[in-house]
Amino acid sequence: MIPYSAIQALIHGDPNDLNILINRTSSGDGSSDFGILDWEDCAVSRRVYDLALMLMYMICCETTASTAKLAEFGHAIIQGFQCEASKDDWCLTQAERTCLVTLIAVRFAQSLILGEHTFRTKDPGNQYVMLTAKQGGWEKLSSVWLTQKSEFINAWAQIK
Repeated sequence: MIPYSAIQALIHGDPNDLNILINRTSSGDGSSDFGILDWEDCAVSRRVYDLALMLMYMICCETTASTAKLAEFGHAIIQGFQCEASKDDWCLTQAERTCLVTLIAVRFAQSLILGEHTFRTKDPGNQYVMLTAKQGGWEKLSSVWLTQKSEFINAWAQIK
């Protein structure tokens, strides 16, 4: 459970691969320009939620990566988050890190169920709402929850 005292901030609410733009600059120093689109789901909430959503969408986008590779990718995302958060002394707590896999599974379930509901009842022609399902969402949810959970927790527990 995430403690009630967990740090809250303005979160994006939908940080998926279609809403994050990255363009390497031509300066040759490895720097990039980036932007974030689609702020209609932003809210003041626990910042760990946005991190869990980013991790869920990373898992969705990877079609052939092994569990170890997904854990490695997730490790890099969490480390980047921690690096930026440390500048304001807002690093994730142990309780927040422990909740990440559960929050990833919750987002999978939410995306899959709301997508199916929207497609069947509100907007039958909207293929976009079925994107998570088309990316193997049900299988990935099952895999995250039943087989990858402990590997992710172990890999990500080491992050400071």
